[in-house]
Amino acid sequence: MDTLDFDEGIMSEVHAHEIVDLLLSRLEPLESKILKRMVEGLGPRQIARSLHVSHQSVMRHQRKIAITALMLGIAPVRKASNSSASSR
Repeated sequence: MDTLDFDEGIMSEVHAHEIVDLLLSRLEPLESKILKRMVEGLGPRQIARSLHVSHQSVMRHQRKIAITALMLGIAPVRKASNSSASSR
């Protein structure tokens, strides 16, 4: 079994809300509020307005959320590029 097969098997058992819950348990209160709003689909400026903080503060906390996710082994999914399809 190669690593990709193993990862797909694990990921089929993991739900997005479990990943978010894991992250929430490791974040500061403001970062948790920001993550919840990110999950709702709000952008940084909308989040800043809703929490009455600066846009820069939201961006700084989003970086900390990303670092925490990476430390927990939660990596972003890389989308396949369309360059191979468009070059045909």
